[in-house]
Amino acid sequence: MRHIETWITRIYIIASIPAFAFLFSLQRKSETEVFEVIDAKRINIVEDSGTTALTLSNRSRSPGGTVRGKKLRPDGTRPAGLIFHNKEGDEMGGLTFAGDKDLVGGGLTFDRHQQDQVLQFSYIEKKGHYWAGVQVTDRPELPLDLFVEDANAMKSLQGEELKIAQEAFKKKYPSTPRLSLGRRNDKVILSMQDGKGRTRLRLSVHENGNAAMEFLDESGNVVKEFSPESSTVAH
Repeated sequence: MRHIETWITRIYIIASIPAFAFLFSLQRKSETEVFEVIDAKRINIVEDSGTTALTLSNRSRSPGGTVRGKKLRPDGTRPAGLIFHNKEGDEMGGLTFAGDKDLVGGGLTFDRHQQDQVLQFSYIEKKGHYWAGVQVTDRPELPLDLFVEDANAMKSLQGEELKIAQEAFKKKYPSTPRLSLGRRNDKVILSMQDGKGRTRLRLSVHENGNAAMEFLDESGNVVKEFSPESSTVAH
């Protein structure tokens, strides 16, 4: 009986060798693979620690964004593209594209640490309106997840209570455009804003060649204008 068991054991071992060799070869192959085509809805590139470093996805599987380990919005709410993350796992910018019959556009953005985008290269075309350029925006030091929490808390407010909360929200989380340079419809424009987001200097060149430099007051009125034809003070 023992003799038979010994032979069965030997046969099992011998038969298992090819299987183990095959599995070992698959493991070695998995280190480097070459594919002609890969169809995927989302690919996560991770660091050795397991932290997500880069996400490539379609719209339905786009990441909602994370700051300090907190989800900012549901997945699938942004266009297809690339989202970059820092070593802490926080979102730090991305490259996205979108397009249909009503809206075409794309953008490359860079986020402030634990905040929203402060530098953006973008292209947008919608119902006859066109923009292509770069924008710089001031963002607060407070983390973006606190911004989202306070914004969600205001959804249940109404009337005067909502207005008071909105004013306090703007003071707590100031988000101010400071510079934009690009083509807007038929003009190329360089626009610079003060700390409250009010345009104070604007340089423009129309497609027909007309150029101008305008200085504006805090109400947005042109107080002085220079052009090749004349130098005038606006009244």
